[in-house]
Amino acid sequence: TYGRGEVIRVQVTWSADVLWDVSASGAELAVRLDVGGTARTAALVTGGASSGQARALSFEYAVVQADADADGVTVTRTAAHDVVVLAGGATLKDLHERDASRTHAALAAGAGHKVDGSRAPAADAAAPEVTATAVDAASGRTITLTFDKELAAMPAAQLDELRKWGLTVVGAYVEGVRIPGMGLQGIEIDGRTLTLRLRSQHAAQEILPGRPVSVGYRAALAAEQGWALRGANGTAVAAFTRTMTRAGAVEPLLSSAAVAGTKLTITFDEELDPGSTPAGRRFHLWADNPYKSRRLIYGTGVASVSGKTVAVTLDSAVKQYEDAWLSYRKGDDPSPLRGAAPSAGVLGPVARDFNGFIHATVHDRTAPKLVGAVAAKSAVSLYYDEPLDTDSAPAAGDYEVFVGTSTTGSAPTHAAVSASGVVLSLGAPVTDGAAMKVSYTAGSNPVMDPAGNRAANLDKHTVENKGPTNTDEPVHNTATAYHGELTLTFDKWMDPQHVPAVGAFALSQRPGHRAGYVERKVTSVAVREDKVKLGLSVWAFPCTKPFTVTYTNPGVLENKQLRSVWLVPADTFTATATIDGGCSSQWMDGARTGSVVLRGKRPFATDVEPQKEWFTVSATGGPVTVTSAAYSPDDPHELKLGVSRDFTADETVTVSYRRLEGAAGLWDVDGKQLADVTDQPVANGAPAATEVTLASDPGDDATYAAGDAVRVAVTFSEAVDVDTEGGTPRLKLDLGGDEGAGERWAAYEAGTGTETLTFAWTVAAPDESAVGVAVLADTLETDGGTIRTAATQADVALGHPGRDADPAHKVDAVAPELLRGEIDGGTVTLWFSEALDPGSTGGSFKVKVLVSKTSAWIIRAKGPVTIDGETATVELGAGNPRTQEGLNGNLLEYLRRADGTDGPLRDLAGNPVLTPHTPRGIGIGTNAAGLRYVSIDLENVTGKTAAVTGAEVVTDAGADGAWAAGATVEAEVTFDAPVTVGTEDGTPTLALIANGGIRLASYASGTGTETLTFAWRVGEADGPVAAPVRVAASGLKLNGGSIASAAGRPASLGFGEAPGVTAVSVGTQDGA
Repeated sequence: TYGRGEVIRVQVTWSADVLWDVSASGAELAVRLDVGGTARTAALVTGGASSGQARALSFEYAVVQADADADGVTVTRTAAHDVVVLAGGATLKDLHERDASRTHAALAAGAGHKVDGSRAPAADAAAPEVTATAVDAASGRTITLTFDKELAAMPAAQLDELRKWGLTVVGAYVEGVRIPGMGLQGIEIDGRTLTLRLRSQHAAQEILPGRPVSVGYRAALAAEQGWALRGANGTAVAAFTRTMTRAGAVEPLLSSAAVAGTKLTITFDEELDPGSTPAGRRFHLWADNPYKSRRLIYGTGVASVSGKTVAVTLDSAVKQYEDAWLSYRKGDDPSPLRGAAPSAGVLGPVARDFNGFIHATVHDRTAPKLVGAVAAKSAVSLYYDEPLDTDSAPAAGDYEVFVGTSTTGSAPTHAAVSASGVVLSLGAPVTDGAAMKVSYTAGSNPVMDPAGNRAANLDKHTVENKGPTNTDEPVHNTATAYHGELTLTFDKWMDPQHVPAVGAFALSQRPGHRAGYVERKVTSVAVREDKVKLGLSVWAFPCTKPFTVTYTNPGVLENKQLRSVWLVPADTFTATATIDGGCSSQWMDGARTGSVVLRGKRPFATDVEPQKEWFTVSATGGPVTVTSAAYSPDDPHELKLGVSRDFTADETVTVSYRRLEGAAGLWDVDGKQLADVTDQPVANGAPAATEVTLASDPGDDATYAAGDAVRVAVTFSEAVDVDTEGGTPRLKLDLGGDEGAGERWAAYEAGTGTETLTFAWTVAAPDESAVGVAVLADTLETDGGTIRTAATQADVALGHPGRDADPAHKVDAVAPELLRGEIDGGTVTLWFSEALDPGSTGGSFKVKVLVSKTSAWIIRAKGPVTIDGETATVELGAGNPRTQEGLNGNLLEYLRRADGTDGPLRDLAGNPVLTPHTPRGIGIGTNAAGLRYVSIDLENVTGKTAAVTGAEVVTDAGADGAWAAGATVEAEVTFDAPVTVGTEDGTPTLALIANGGIRLASYASGTGTETLTFAWRVGEADGPVAAPVRVAASGLKLNGGSIASAAGRPASLGFGEAPGVTAVSVGTQDGA
């Protein structure tokens, strides 16, 4: 209950930042309240500012004595359904200067917000309020808010959540360009002060002198999530927005930029000194794609300055459809850009550099172009090559649709514009196979892009007629990331009208990303013919780690789904994005001191300037700072780093390269992006290892088996000698698995007197590595031996780079195990723990075959032996006895030579089947020399057929107890033995009882197991289907297919009533 003088606060939140302005005399933004039947007004909280930018605005009303409302305050709205009211010239715009929406449902009365103006508030219950704000003048990266009361301390975890989600800071700059919002590096609470610290690493943020910055607090979200700011008295701090400025000289800053051909025009927010004329080459643009056709365009001559603008002529024209990314670096230019002189003889402030990762505005003068037209169902969809202005609303009469040469009966009834295209509704379904064309003549509200460029008229443009019906679900085929776009390709053309929001898509980076990782998100969704194009917040470069995209169908209630042009929705799916372009992972040829010089195996591409922030140099003698980075003008293979100090001869020096997320990074002249490098040794005095490679060949299957040797080649900066008299040098490999469990030592094998030494390790059971062999960095040790330079006999530096786990060098020394066996007359079927090599069928199969209840034969199977994956089938052969139905006690013994010379059963890696025993014989010989065996009891399945043991619907109908159209209902049929399903001539079906009728579910999966899954997709005419859906007794039909036991004997398909099974008479319907 609010007492007299207490403040009722209302927070209104938008989907994106809005610009508010109450600078006009009498201007007001307000929210209307109903307090016990009396209209009251909650005014905007401005923090003393007359304008600002925020996503959430707070409005306040102070309770007076006459106020009373026992039911609770109501937030009302106008007749136009607006909850925010403008008065006296106040404005509320979006970031494109269009009127922002003020429409929202009213908030009903609630018992948690009652009013009693006759009650005075407790003196100590008032919420803390901000009384002062300050920006650190020295750094511009610290904001201090002072409150009128002590603040309660918060646990570190809650402070971190508050930092990430509860506080907004708008108005900072990164390298001279204003950004809409910023992230905080840390926050601190100390008594009455709240200190906010901006990010200072990589893309460092800064509040610039004279430029306003606003801080907002999201009280409602903070309270909901449990990390609200509170006073020491326990009262929650209300939502607020405060605006402040940093003291200091005001320098000119980039305001906007435009490109037209070779003319670059840059506008600043302050007057410039016309005498400051930097070289045109101080300005450059990156245009188009960042790694396929990306071009670096430099300015030429001398820049021209007039008023607030700078004009530069470029050495190459920017095409109107290209993106352009602008940078200015003054460097040591004798006449850098300056602000206007404040007085005679006094130079104006120097303009800041601005960097290329900020996108500069390039005027769009290109009209949207039609790229596809398709007719399906009862509509014609027109696809354009760029987003359209959704406020453009052409009339249906602006279009003509021709069927053959006639427009009779095909006139559009409605024209709908979405960002992805135009959809023309027709009065009737399209005629299958008919030739169709469309014409368009722009009317009073033409089709245009957001920049106002009008789409061209159409004169009988050919329309691809896809027909009136296609009920198949659209299925995605590929996902490809390219630049800032992820393209999903489908097997059908997609509906451009009801496009899902970005929230329907989620991107997941694979585990293991490093510090500084920036989360990649979907920023836009567009449909182009059979493709869905997703904008990416962070570019995907060739060396970007693979990531997945997941689409979650938002459901029919949202009316925004991925749908085919026949309006059939796509199901939820997850796909791994393929990254276009080449990534070179072993590109560095070496590094040496003298500054620090990196040498590439291929020449560097010099169109993207290296940044010092991409590199880290470490040395054992103390800290090192990289001060500069530049390509060598003398050697295209070299890149030189300036460092803060010299190195002594006994120091170990390493260099690392890490491309920042979203940055172009290093490339070679072949167009390949260069992968990150960690702790590459730098030659400094003693020779050191410059490269480590896996030198052995694991074969076509990329896998080493037991007995194979894994060899590692270590290359040094000069020839070395190895002495093994006192011990053998070695280095460590890693097969993965639990920490330390997969580590193995590779011992020196050869190479003394050369630059390359070879180390070897022999695989033995049970070694295994599915991810591949890795070489652990800096694990080379002499172990009593020596490695010295061939020239001076000085000890070499043992530090060396590592190698990540390489899937081209996997290890599998785990022998396949015999798990189960069956005998069916004269056929033995064996199951193993993994797939076998179908070309290795050697060894001997001895079988004990019961021919009666009292007698058995011990025989050697004559074959043939057939391998199919994890299964081996052995025929006893002509002349050998057969077992009879019901005779149990049959046994198989598989023997092979211990040395493997008889071509025994092997897995795909070449490991022979596990045979742990020395032969003792089961009736045929007892010579154990050089032989090993394994035996297993054989289950007698002679004459046995698999039978159904149960059937039930396994799909949950959900909370509403029904399946909607498009939902899939699955049922499972369980057998008493594994069965194999054949679908070459037809697909088995299962009858389901749904909504009182019979529906046929088709076989979906389960062959080779005891459980088969059948699926039925609820059609438009069926849904919704109320639970329960039940399985019809004996409703399993082959429908031309087959269901058989492992021995190939047809399964028994009948089953009676059981839980979830209903007995009905199943007939045929429409031939089904």
